[in-house]
Amino acid sequence: MTFYVNNVVDDGKTKPLKPNEIKNYKKLFSLQLQMPNIWQNIISKDIKIVAIFAPIDEDHTHIYLRFYLKFMKLPILKQIVNGMSTFSNKYILHQDRRVVLTQIPIKSELTMNENLIQGDTPIIEYRRRRAFLKGEIAKK
Repeated sequence: MTFYVNNVVDDGKTKPLKPNEIKNYKKLFSLQLQMPNIWQNIISKDIKIVAIFAPIDEDHTHIYLRFYLKFMKLPILKQIVNGMSTFSNKYILHQDRRVVLTQIPIKSELTMNENLIQGDTPIIEYRRRRAFLKGEIAKK
């Protein structure tokens, strides 16, 4: 599954575009899910971040991150950039940790008592695909 991201400043007036209204969507950033547990954040043609979510047990998951860049050709500079990206990825993950640990309910399902918006389409599609793979629904 691929989701394209069109980042614009929220001015309170601009209405979000529906997926079929976005032109040249393949030129935008994208977030790709390879079921069941690999996410790729395509930032540009030269930069991507891969996150692999490896279940440890019913309540714990380990996240492996890999930062890929094509624009940096000098080995020493590439190592420096990779080191900075490792630091920033850890910082971002620890920010998200607070949200994940306090999330209620702990497990998400396709149909829940939530008010999801158009920007939550990746969440809905993930849950729909997951429910299909679990045999809970007949169609994708």
